[in-house]
Amino acid sequence: MTAIVPHLFKGIAVVIDNGIGTEDAIDKILANIKAVGGHAIGLTERPAEDYDLEHFSRVSFFIMDWNLADDANGPL
Repeated sequence: MTAIVPHLFKGIAVVIDNGIGTEDAIDKILANIKAVGGHAIGLTERPAEDYDLEHFSRVSFFIMDWNLADDANGPL
């Protein structure tokens, strides 16, 4: 990624994936963000429905697991 588009993704990333810390693919993505000097906020679940999304107003990009599941493996 860094050889092709070294300056495309700058700033803070929010990564929402219940596999953080347990799945190699998402951990590799987080490592790549950090390796190029980026900062990532990792969330293992989506914010509550009443969460004030204003806290994310200056986030540069989001990465979200398209197969995010709840504790019972039900889709969210």
